[in-house]
Amino acid sequence: MRIVVAAAFLLALLPVGAVPAGAQPRHHSSAAKSRAQLRADRRPTLLDQATKGNGQAQYEVGMATLHSRGQRGKLTARALVWLGLAAANGSIPAATEGATLLEHQGKTTEAARWWYRAGELGDQAARDRFVDLYLAGKADSLGGAAGANWLAARAEHGGDQAKLRLGEAYERGDGVVVNLAQARRWYLDAAFDDNTEAMYRLGRLDLRLPATLRAPGKETGHDGKWLGPLTYRLDLKGWNRDKKMPDLGRSAAAAANNLDPGDLHLYRPGMVEGERWLERAARRGHSGAQLVLGEAYLGGLDLPPDVLCAVDWLQAAAAQGEGRALMLLAKLAAEGQGYRGKDPVRAWVYYDLAAAQGENGAETARDLTGKTLAPRQMVLARQLAQDLRHLQAD
Repeated sequence: MRIVVAAAFLLALLPVGAVPAGAQPRHHSSAAKSRAQLRADRRPTLLDQATKGNGQAQYEVGMATLHSRGQRGKLTARALVWLGLAAANGSIPAATEGATLLEHQGKTTEAARWWYRAGELGDQAARDRFVDLYLAGKADSLGGAAGANWLAARAEHGGDQAKLRLGEAYERGDGVVVNLAQARRWYLDAAFDDNTEAMYRLGRLDLRLPATLRAPGKETGHDGKWLGPLTYRLDLKGWNRDKKMPDLGRSAAAAANNLDPGDLHLYRPGMVEGERWLERAARRGHSGAQLVLGEAYLGGLDLPPDVLCAVDWLQAAAAQGEGRALMLLAKLAAEGQGYRGKDPVRAWVYYDLAAAQGENGAETARDLTGKTLAPRQMVLARQLAQDLRHLQAD
């Protein structure tokens, strides 16, 4: 009896829920512990959250992967995948981290795309870095309207390089929709800053503006006031079967606007301005402007035909190594245009110089011309070509 009482007293002193040594745990305590463990196991891990599209979790997984131990190349590739997903989900740190990582690897073109994404998300430093890479020629595209706006902000602060690249983007459709009016605006801005390259690009753009039909005799109203230019679409597919000459859409434009076809005249809106800007650039020694002017005077479409002026500008461009100018001069010399007569020796020399520039067809044309030369003429031609090469080298 005393033993039972003593055991009962000791059990009363134990903490609630404690089990004496050697005693078996109760079944309901074990079940409660299992349920708690299950609840803990059901908590989503960081990887689970990242897999389900959580941008912050994707960023953290990417950074953890980047700093893990193992094969560096594979870990970096995996990290970039997670960082890319996070950036797509709006994480600026992920976009900037990925861009920085790619730049350190020397992959600046890819890095520019990541900087662009960070800039889209609102990071000003990322926008500035993207513009720097684009101006350095290390971005494959302006990206879109956002990139154009960032570049325009740089151009507004007086950067001629930014103005030229922005004009070029709008002229060629590099990441933005082609807009020749915008291209001209930025070229003109840089040209007013006395930039020779901008003058050349502006003149080239103006000279190639599409021609239209205009009715100058109908531009004055009954009150004697000028109504403004009356222009109509030019249709190069039109054809006047009776006169066997291009109609250019005159008949259709005249019928649609109650005019006589004789009232409509061909109008080149950029001819005067284009010639003016090109001449300014050409006189400063811009070989591209000299070549465009020479071709324009020679063709007689963009500017009134003038073979002598064409030869002068083409020779200036050829002196600076413009292969296209050399080919045109060789053809003119062979045909006797712009010179006193046919000059096969001069033609051979120009073809030879053009061949050295890698112009397609120059070598074949030179050899064919050489077959028409007498031995004495060939010696002279080779000597002239050698002398001109020395002059260009100097």
